[in-house]
Amino acid sequence: MPAQLRSLREIESRILELTSSPSFETSGQPADVLLCVSGTHPIRTLPLVSRCLEDSISVLKAVHRLKRKGLIPSQTETWVVANPNCELDASRLERKIEAGAKAVVTQPPFNYRNFERWLHDADRRGLISPPPPIQLSNSESLGSLGNSPPHFPAPKELKERSSPSLPFSNGIPLIVGMPFITSSKNYAFWLDLCRCAGSKECLAELSRIQALEKSFEKAEVAPLKKSVAELGEVQLGLGDSNSTRYQDPNYEVFYDWNLKLAQWVLSLRMASGLHVMPLTRQAKQIALEMVLKGELQQ
Repeated sequence: MPAQLRSLREIESRILELTSSPSFETSGQPADVLLCVSGTHPIRTLPLVSRCLEDSISVLKAVHRLKRKGLIPSQTETWVVANPNCELDASRLERKIEAGAKAVVTQPPFNYRNFERWLHDADRRGLISPPPPIQLSNSESLGSLGNSPPHFPAPKELKERSSPSLPFSNGIPLIVGMPFITSSKNYAFWLDLCRCAGSKECLAELSRIQALEKSFEKAEVAPLKKSVAELGEVQLGLGDSNSTRYQDPNYEVFYDWNLKLAQWVLSLRMASGLHVMPLTRQAKQIALEMVLKGELQQ
């Protein structure tokens, strides 16, 4: 539920529509969870304009105001978003929780140091409820992730939870975005979307991915393209006859890259799950293969 350029009255009207209409979009059911966001309208980016507009906290307060009046179902949940890549601390998440947020979905972790710093601050404030212990299929690789990619920090400092300094004894679940990168261009797109394009760490990783693509292209592309032309798509062989694996020269490289990102996210004892966001055909194939192999299980 984005605020965009809406007034409070328009926000409340939209909330009522989303939570009350039995024919909303294609689900045929009213929404039981609202993702309360400020929105990405270009006007919101103009200097000082955002101060005059409603935002995600306005949406949260509107939802709970309508709940108190009995105008929308009391069980309607309110979720919010965060971008730890560029937020200096978790103070805005704290304000969202005070306004009634029940879960937070983050942008994918590209700037790993900033992401961990944000997690530490959220932990210090007692904002995140840790999930039960998880088991990873390849947990032995977490401490040494090799060369692809080299910048993943092992989550050593997050193993011991500090005592929260604020009264959020019942923190909210943390769901971390998982992008499924399939090329350097795709990676650059996500960096721009998550406002990481100026990060030295991210630019170094982009250069490394581009170098990997070039080296792999020289070594493998000619014979592999011939086999792709002859075979097209082949069965995954994982027990699902409807599943296919798209053959691309860089498939194995990016499968490994995305698997290690997923393992790093799931190893964070504060992450309750993944928000899977595969944008390309190959990304969907990678995500499907990981699911069928049980590599994303908690």
